[in-house]
Amino acid sequence: MSKKSKTTRRRRRPVVPMTPTAFPQQRMLPVANLPDRPEPFESVLGYHLDIPGAFFERGPSSPIYLCQMEWAWSPMNSRLHAYYLSRFRRLWILWVYSFDDNWECWEWIAVAYVPRRQASLREAAVHLLVDHFCMERDEEEMDQFHMINEAGELTVSEVRTIGLLVWPDNAA
Repeated sequence: MSKKSKTTRRRRRPVVPMTPTAFPQQRMLPVANLPDRPEPFESVLGYHLDIPGAFFERGPSSPIYLCQMEWAWSPMNSRLHAYYLSRFRRLWILWVYSFDDNWECWEWIAVAYVPRRQASLREAAVHLLVDHFCMERDEEEMDQFHMINEAGELTVSEVRTIGLLVWPDNAA
């Protein structure tokens, strides 16, 4: 992963782009070289996971900002998620920081974890995100994100490559 400033890496609130110039470039991007999936990589997936020995009242203590994506099906039907990775004891935990437009608030949701001995930070970030998107694609029939709103530890090219791995039919 690229070295980011501590402010960007530990950002608690994602910045939602409100103008076309605020979005990162998304069209002409090279396919990124992602790390190979480690063996073993025993990820646990689901929404609102019960993480062994953990109680997070206000989300993770020092999350690492990965990226932010948006699904925009119509003006009244959209989804805005920021993704974070955190360390907890012997685990890497993938978090979704989800905007609830009904309550106009952000909510932390633990969606995946893997033992830290099985993956580096970069491997955990990429492969937990791939596993989470595959779960959403298969169980919830979720389509590929429509916009990459912001890059963090993962570049726009890496996020787009992850999208191509999970939804190969959308490669056009």
